[in-house]
Amino acid sequence: MTSTILTKNLSTKKFFRIFSYGSAALILGLFGKVDLSVAQSQLQVKTNRYLQVEQVRGKVFLRNQNTNRPARRGDRLSTIGDEIVTDGKSTAVLSVDTGIGFVNVAERTVVRIDELKVTSDDGRITILQVPKGQVRLQIRRFSNPSSRFNIHTPAVVTGVRGTEYVLNVKDDGRSILSTFEGSVMTEAQKVEVLVDKGFQNQTILGEPPSQPVPIQDNNDLEYQVFKQFENGDRQVILSGQVDFANTVSIDGVEQVVDRNGQFRAVLTTNSIYRTEIKVIVSNPLGKQRIYELVIF
Repeated sequence: MTSTILTKNLSTKKFFRIFSYGSAALILGLFGKVDLSVAQSQLQVKTNRYLQVEQVRGKVFLRNQNTNRPARRGDRLSTIGDEIVTDGKSTAVLSVDTGIGFVNVAERTVVRIDELKVTSDDGRITILQVPKGQVRLQIRRFSNPSSRFNIHTPAVVTGVRGTEYVLNVKDDGRSILSTFEGSVMTEAQKVEVLVDKGFQNQTILGEPPSQPVPIQDNNDLEYQVFKQFENGDRQVILSGQVDFANTVSIDGVEQVVDRNGQFRAVLTTNSIYRTEIKVIVSNPLGKQRIYELVIF
C-alpha cells in the first residue's frame, strides 16, 4: 500500500452569537417529589387531543399500526404510536391542538406521539418521541402550571415552558439542543441541566447532559486528506473537525460526527488523477457552507 497526505485548514474567522437572557422562561423540574394535593391535581384523564399536519413538502408519511401513507394537510396524530416520517429533502409542520405552538420537522426525521393528556385541573400534557432527525420547537408560555411539553430522544428528555429551540438527534442517539428563546430543561441519568437562551448542550447515550456553551454561528471546516490504493482501488480518506453541534454531509450523505466534532469518511474513486468532493457543513442556526474539495 502506498499513501500520500494533503493537509489544509479552511477555517475562516469565527463568529459567535450570544443571545441576551431577557425573557427566559421559568422551567419547572421534570421530576421530583410533590405533595398529595399537587399529585391529585395532576391526575390525567383521557381526552381527544392531537397534533395536526399544517404543511407538507416532499415525501412525508403518516404511520401507525394501521396506516402507512403519504401525509396530507389536515391529518391528525392523536393516538399513541402515531408518527410523521420525513424523507430526504422533505419537511413538515405540525401544530399543537391547544394553539400553544408548532413543531417544525426537518428531513429524515421521525416524530412519534407518546402521550396526549389533560389533567384534572385542565393542564395539557404533550409528550413526543424523536428517535432520530431534527425538530424546531416554537412553544409559547403555558398559562396552566400543570401543563407540560416534553420530547424524549434515546439519550435525553427535554422539557419546555415557552421557548424556541432546535433538537438534533443523531443516528447513535447523541442529542444536541440549541435554545433561541426562553429556557429548556435537559434530563438524563437523573441529572438535570438547564439550557438558557443563546446556549446549547449535548447528551451522549448513557451519560448526563453536558454543561451549556454559547451557540456558535460557525461553519468552519478543518480537514486532512489521505490518498491510498487498496486492492487496486484508489481511496480518499477525509478526516475533519467542525463544531460539535454542526452536521456534515459528503456528496449528499450525512456523516457521523462525534462529541468533539470530529469525523472520518472513506471514499472510493475510479479516477487516479483528480477527485472532487462536496462537503456541506450546517449549523443549528440553519446556515450552511459548501466546500468544493478537489483532490489530485
